[in-house]
Amino acid sequence: MATSSSDLPVTPPSRTASVTRLSAQDVDRFVRTLTSTDDDVAEGAVRAWLAAGTPIERLYLDLFAPAAARLGELWDDDACDFLQVTDALGRLHRVLHLLEPVWLSPAPGQHRAGRALLACPAGEQHTLGLFLVADFFARDGWDVLVGPPLDRVGLLDAVHEQHVDVVGFSVGCATRLPRLAHDIAHLRRASRNPDVLVLVGGPPFTREPGLVARVGADGTAATADAAPRVARAMLLSRRSGGAAPPPA
Repeated sequence: MATSSSDLPVTPPSRTASVTRLSAQDVDRFVRTLTSTDDDVAEGAVRAWLAAGTPIERLYLDLFAPAAARLGELWDDDACDFLQVTDALGRLHRVLHLLEPVWLSPAPGQHRAGRALLACPAGEQHTLGLFLVADFFARDGWDVLVGPPLDRVGLLDAVHEQHVDVVGFSVGCATRLPRLAHDIAHLRRASRNPDVLVLVGGPPFTREPGLVARVGADGTAATADAAPRVARAMLLSRRSGGAAPPPA
């Protein structure tokens, strides 16, 4: 089906929290469209929500992010095989690409926040959530670099070759944490920016916030939309010499 962003019935991003949230049943229904063999079903479902007036923020927060997490669970539980999950994630990527021209349009009066490098630890399999976070950073005015799971050499090269204000890691599994702690220590030594800030997110940190300090990070964010706000506040505090804000 030929599509363009111009014919989408999009409710412009409102930056408000008063909109009714989508339900767990909506997520279940959307996951079923993603795992359908028909490539157009998921896009049709999103178009229907948009036509009903659902703002893009709610789709990102209440539909896309939990659907990506659910697909990861289906894979981990062997309820879907690798090919099924890969196809489903591909359909979700296409939906995100369709919405990007509207979602990432500059906000009025927006000022550039800084440069953020977002990555997953080496070995991490579920990376779509990282791209959702990247879209929120871009919407918030950040210059965003998004990397796939990076080995230590790739990570050190990235922070050494260019000035990066914030490095964000998305972690899906607690078994990655020991390696992550080593990587954070090495990137601080290699970084061109000696004051680089490190933000972490993912289920392990949601379940146990104390892990943030244990891996050597500066903060965490519970949701994709909170991540750029936390990073901006941390960066402002660092630049002004104040105390860092508590993790969100």
